[in-house]
Amino acid sequence: MKAKCLVFLIVPAFIFASCSIATVVAPPSVAPGMLTFTSPKLGVSFRLPPGWTSFIWDPGGENYLVTLFPPAGAPDLTKVEFTALSFEIGEGIDLRTWSENHYFLLHGAEGVPKFIAEGELRDQAGGAHQWLHESTDILGPVQQAYVTNGRLVLDFVAYNHTDAMARVLQDIIASLTFAPDAPRSLNELWGTQRTRWSLEEALEEMTGHPEPEECGIVCQDATATAKITPSTPPTPSQEYLEQEKQFNEQMMTRAAYTRTPTPTRTATPTPMPASRPGYAIYEGIGYNGSRNRRGTYRITYSTDQWRVESNDTQRDVLRQLQIPACTLELRSRDREATPPFVRDTLTVGILVWSRLSMPNGGTITYAVDAYGDYYVLELTLPQEAAATQVQPCQAAAEEVIVTFELINPPR
Repeated sequence: MKAKCLVFLIVPAFIFASCSIATVVAPPSVAPGMLTFTSPKLGVSFRLPPGWTSFIWDPGGENYLVTLFPPAGAPDLTKVEFTALSFEIGEGIDLRTWSENHYFLLHGAEGVPKFIAEGELRDQAGGAHQWLHESTDILGPVQQAYVTNGRLVLDFVAYNHTDAMARVLQDIIASLTFAPDAPRSLNELWGTQRTRWSLEEALEEMTGHPEPEECGIVCQDATATAKITPSTPPTPSQEYLEQEKQFNEQMMTRAAYTRTPTPTRTATPTPMPASRPGYAIYEGIGYNGSRNRRGTYRITYSTDQWRVESNDTQRDVLRQLQIPACTLELRSRDREATPPFVRDTLTVGILVWSRLSMPNGGTITYAVDAYGDYYVLELTLPQEAAATQVQPCQAAAEEVIVTFELINPPR
């Protein structure tokens, strides 16, 4: 049976539609001192309660993140991170279905998001914007709201499950307005004209390529080959076996007199020059416990800001030249950070990194699993220096991490 829908006026700029299966979002709170936040890049505005502040990370390229901070002394509230996701939503695709596929792409079949509410916003031009509010626990307590604008999916993420935080997210949704020239696709957002992966294409790449419904020439050939009765394997002649035996004996004799070279310590690799003046490329390998060949990656960094060194454990690190004690360890390992930590994510292209921050602020571990290989980078933050150097250290490191590129993933 189809769900009945209610339509009613929320604010002059929007009509809010909600089906009976969804929890209706009440009109946004209009309290004294309410703030209006505007993102010209994403072309959106919304209201925030008094006392909230914002920080915009916009280093260039396809990277943009807004962090909204609650006022001090509000234990039921957390920061809210706001960005546009790397996968678009296709025309006619239901946002809730898209969210379930997106969750599967990031986390596999491990759990499902908990549904809270969903609905639709309509702007003055008649454009429809789906929204969805849900929560998860797989990366720690998280609740988030998705909102669509054309093919673009905007994401608001908070880091607890409190009712107060849910109210803030729902107030943001209900007060959203879109500028007439707001980007409606990733190409419009980043000013590009390239082919973008849909979520379905990304899922196919990560989970394998299913056979087509119709059996083409390759499929027909494989089907016919499977029906061929295998012939009896040939029996080696006695002459062949004798020659093989003599060859193996000769090889074993030579091996007995082969001197084993003394291993030498591998020096820190010389950085390769990048195509941009003043930048260099570092290439590293992933960790893999089951295959001999491991995937390789590269990152690009400014030689005015970073220098490759070896630390006390003979691991390669990037040392920040302007911020003392700010280092980024580059050698992938088979271990991640151990709890307790605060976990959130950093999206780089189609890869979603886990970002694990220690409560004492000493380190941040970045980890991602790609094509069965594991990549772990560990950022050491300044301890003795002023707190004002911690955020620049993290921002500088993430400007390097967002250049991460797989150049030889194992298959």
